[in-house]
Amino acid sequence: MFKSRNAGVFFGIPVSIHWSLIALLCGCGLYGFNKGGIDGALEHVVWWCIVFLSVFLHEIGHVIAAKKFGIITTSISLSCIGGSANFATPIDKPSARFYISISGPIVNAVITLTSLSILYITRPVVFDDHIFTLDGFLIVTVAVNVVLFSFNMLPIYPLDGGQIMRAVFGSFLNKANEKRFTLVVSVIGVLVIGSYSAYAGWWFTVGLAIYLLLISYLELGNGGEKLQITVSNMIAKEAAEQLNDIEVNGFNRSAIADMTLPSSNPGRFVFCTAGGERFAHTNHWAEYAEVDERVSQIKIVMAFYETTKRIGGTMKWELLSHREG
Repeated sequence: MFKSRNAGVFFGIPVSIHWSLIALLCGCGLYGFNKGGIDGALEHVVWWCIVFLSVFLHEIGHVIAAKKFGIITTSISLSCIGGSANFATPIDKPSARFYISISGPIVNAVITLTSLSILYITRPVVFDDHIFTLDGFLIVTVAVNVVLFSFNMLPIYPLDGGQIMRAVFGSFLNKANEKRFTLVVSVIGVLVIGSYSAYAGWWFTVGLAIYLLLISYLELGNGGEKLQITVSNMIAKEAAEQLNDIEVNGFNRSAIADMTLPSSNPGRFVFCTAGGERFAHTNHWAEYAEVDERVSQIKIVMAFYETTKRIGGTMKWELLSHREG
């Protein structure tokens, strides 16, 4: 009920819409209806549709740029707080990060200039700001895309401006310093915006600033590493207990199916030597939905696990990551 819904495939990319976006549109429709009846409801819904259509085109800009660098986009997600293009592999090269990140705001800039050009060509004597007229539609489109461009270009990670800043730092700093400098500037930016928003009483912006600060810390600071280590240790311990249970009880297919991790878990087992070097890993666990496949996978895991114990190595669970733009 509260999951994302498939909205179709556009340009070969699956697009999903989170329930929060549907709730936002319904809430705005009800608010508009209370203020101005059916016309008010339609006006508010269309206004937000323009917002999220612009967000979607923004993400398409990221997708097109990523394709130029050979990076595959697995999906585009839309929610009440924006959109994200999810990539199959991380973006490691600073040049790729720069061009992929700036491509989204460029789309918003192009939409703004195109809308302004149409307004200039039509040359209305008196502007009609009603959204169902050409003038009103273009004015709203310009306003929305100017805000999207300005907001996304803020030097705060993980916004596009923060991604661009990280790419610039990464062009002359090592990875550790690149992340450290990006985090410092992002924190300063968040504190400035958050403080002013609290002073002005813009509590939604304050909440958004806190959210951005949390994401920055998790991805650039030690927060993400600590969280991943904790989760990995918990899952690895659970996996080891499952393997021991299977080894004792024998290969009962139904029992193994119940004991194995859920097939939707986005990760894989990784096996390392005593020196910390990876020597093997399993395939993506979500690929194994059938009982027989999961039994075979467990056998492979057990074989690697036994080898790992003999050489004094470690086994962990690796979470597969994706990018939020």
